[in-house]
Amino acid sequence: MKQVRERLYISNADDAGIYLCGIMQGFTHVLSLAPVCLHPQCKPPVRKIIPLLDKEDQDILPVLQECLEFIDEGMEQGMVLVHCVGGRSRSASVVIAYLMWKEGCSFDEALESLLACRKCVRPNDGFITQLQEFESTLRGEGELGSRKSTTLQAIQSWSRAFRILFFTMFEKHLSSLGGYTLQHVTTAAKLKMVVDES
Repeated sequence: MKQVRERLYISNADDAGIYLCGIMQGFTHVLSLAPVCLHPQCKPPVRKIIPLLDKEDQDILPVLQECLEFIDEGMEQGMVLVHCVGGRSRSASVVIAYLMWKEGCSFDEALESLLACRKCVRPNDGFITQLQEFESTLRGEGELGSRKSTTLQAIQSWSRAFRILFFTMFEKHLSSLGGYTLQHVTTAAKLKMVVDES
């Protein structure tokens, strides 16, 4: 059991059972990344089970957003534990993705940060490839990023006055959402650079 950030912990299944079922409780949200419910007798207030296998061909990208939002909401409301069976690959991959998504760091930076508190983490090669793809998407370099770049190029061709008007309207739209995601902030920053260009 290791603390990754304030209110965020990572562990293997054995440690999770000890903490959840023993006297050292306190976790309000538990994210279990295994095909079966480990320690079903333990009943944390909020639990999400994502049936992942620690195999290189296991696709984790489709469930990442669900996991990240669960962790984020859990940290706002209490204390979150992310665990798999060994606490090395599946749970590590999701926590790394969370650090990339929430803090804007690269895959290497997120991995290094996690290794600093839990030295045994080792995502399998398939997960590493997918996390690097996730990093490219966050940075706007994947297929999604290509569409964003095309949009930005189109905006860049507009007159400066129209660009300023567009960015002002975009900021108002973000304000109406009541909360920003990393993707919103990244897009806003890119738009601001386009507007500021002479």
